[in-house]
Amino acid sequence: MTTYDRPVAAIRRSPSQQQEELPAGRALENRVLGLYAYAYRLTLSDAAASAALRRAAATVRSERPRGLEDSSALDLMRAEVGRASVRRTGSAIERPEQAEPVIREDDLLRTGFHRRLHALPTLERQAWLLRHTGGHDIDAIAAMLCQPAERIRSALSAAARTLVAGELDQGEPSRNEPASGDPSASGPTPREREE
Repeated sequence: MTTYDRPVAAIRRSPSQQQEELPAGRALENRVLGLYAYAYRLTLSDAAASAALRRAAATVRSERPRGLEDSSALDLMRAEVGRASVRRTGSAIERPEQAEPVIREDDLLRTGFHRRLHALPTLERQAWLLRHTGGHDIDAIAAMLCQPAERIRSALSAAARTLVAGELDQGEPSRNEPASGDPSASGPTPREREE
């Protein structure tokens, strides 16, 4: 194989250098997918989430200070994704062109927590995500969502009650399921099976 037959990225890189790049590429892919999931959960729209990522990337690219560490850049990107996801024109959320889904709905709703999160009213869901995933303070969230700070506090409180109640309910057996201490819960005993 000549150098012209090899991929450009492989030229002048040793096999060990190529192996080191694979985990870094996966980590970057995971971060991007995490940012997309965050944007999707804020908007519940593939197109709006993709547009928010593009706007956030453009903003970060143009405003990123030199010498910013990767972890700080990720925090900056997360903050920009949050802002771009809830940016409004007039009273309606922007609805850009349809885009191909990046993450399947099943991947986003694997846990009961995420199903409950997606079921929250829009203001509660967005306020909770901006606060706990985006790390924004209440005043910043109020400004982004064009709502009074007291309404944001109320939405955060309601979201927390719903999410915590769901977690507590999930830990308890349902009324139709036998309790773990109930002898019928585990099926017949070994002695009963022999008979």
